[in-house]
Amino acid sequence: MTKALLALMLCTATGGCAVSATGKAGPAERSEGDLLKAFAADLPGERLQAARDMAAKGPDVVPKLIAALGDKDWKVRRSATDALGELKADAKPAVPALIKALEDPDAWVRAGAAAALGRIGAEAAEAAEPLAAAAVDDDLFVRTCALESLTRGKITEDKAILLRAAVGAMAIRESGWAAKRLAMDILSRHGKDHKPAIPALLKALEHPPEGMWDGTPRVVELLDGMGAGDQAVPHLIKLLDPDRRTMPRKAAEALGKLGKTAAPALPALRNLAQKASRDKGAADVAKKAIEQIEAAMKK
Repeated sequence: MTKALLALMLCTATGGCAVSATGKAGPAERSEGDLLKAFAADLPGERLQAARDMAAKGPDVVPKLIAALGDKDWKVRRSATDALGELKADAKPAVPALIKALEDPDAWVRAGAAAALGRIGAEAAEAAEPLAAAAVDDDLFVRTCALESLTRGKITEDKAILLRAAVGAMAIRESGWAAKRLAMDILSRHGKDHKPAIPALLKALEHPPEGMWDGTPRVVELLDGMGAGDQAVPHLIKLLDPDRRTMPRKAAEALGKLGKTAAPALPALRNLAQKASRDKGAADVAKKAIEQIEAAMKK
């Protein structure tokens, strides 16, 4: 398992920090020196337990954790970010060091720093701009953690910063739907009429993922609200291939909601209604979309 894949699993499971505890001795039984040594352990669970035990000793350990962010071992640096995240608002003195860690050469450390800043929350307000920059980091995991911290960490309500992060992440094909869902959350709350997002949203329709996490209908809803629903139609028509698994159903659903704007898609929808093979439900969705579009055209 690659480090990046493991990191993504850990972020999903714990909201940014790592894996489950290992049952090692508690904070009262291990010295700060022993815990810092454990930061370099090979097992992720052992490192996380050490980070949690260190944080349990209270805010007095923050200076040592700041120093650990400069260690030559990426595992120590990442463990320090985990511990600081556990301390939440008590880790405020470490915010400048965590902002610097957003530029760490190791992606897992950058992601840990982004997650820690989110857990510090409003006390890390000065990290809003750096986190927006991290939302377009080269690494998928870093982008996701940065957006997570911006959207759920209550770091800022500055719409300009949030929208810049959302649009930037949405425009990156490799962001994946975890990051793109967070970006869409920002757009839904703060940017329903933010037309600079239109090119990024259209780009998201060009390479949508197959499967249950596809956000195509939501992307189209945002585009329609920005007055660009007609621009989404050509992309959706391409997704109506009857031999695809789940995408035709999602595309047909989105087209139906567009009403008469989706009239150019009627031939492709009729073809899908007749020939859907891999996804039988897609034929029914296509028929419903045809009815919606034709009814809107009559009106």
